[in-house]
Amino acid sequence: QDPSCIEDPCDAPTEEACALIPEQCEWVSVVKGFLVTKECRKTRCTTDDQATCDAEAGCEWHDGCGMCRQEYCVAAEFQNAVACQADPRCEWTGSSTCVMRPCVGYPEEGCCDDAEGCVWDVSTSPAACVQEYCPQQYPSTVDAAACTADPECKFDAGSSTCEKIVCPDMTSD
Repeated sequence: QDPSCIEDPCDAPTEEACALIPEQCEWVSVVKGFLVTKECRKTRCTTDDQATCDAEAGCEWHDGCGMCRQEYCVAAEFQNAVACQADPRCEWTGSSTCVMRPCVGYPEEGCCDDAEGCVWDVSTSPAACVQEYCPQQYPSTVDAAACTADPECKFDAGSSTCEKIVCPDMTSD
């Protein structure tokens, strides 16, 4: 059936049917008690207007990109570790809160590259914004020794972060 003929186009029973209307719908994790299911839901935060974006619950304006993006992982349904970790966009922190993973929600290369610690990964299909290798591999100060042992990374004591070595083959004379 043609999606435009359906009263609620996001009432699709499968991921494939939901994907037929990507500008209006998205396939998301939904938590019901301790059970995590997938459903087709209306896409949110699609406005190009900052005031409208700021007024919409669960949305945030990204100044650098001039775009509205959804704040994932903050809703009441993500208030336990099981639900939080079931959504690949989220991570459970040591302070028992669910937060959005770095680099989530940037739909285009320019915005992704402008975001600190993010890179546009064309090795996936479709391409996606992902966290740079070193901070993703070694996200905490506990991992400082492992970061330093990785030949692609270095630990920055000033910012307490693991960073990619920019020019690993260059030597100073």
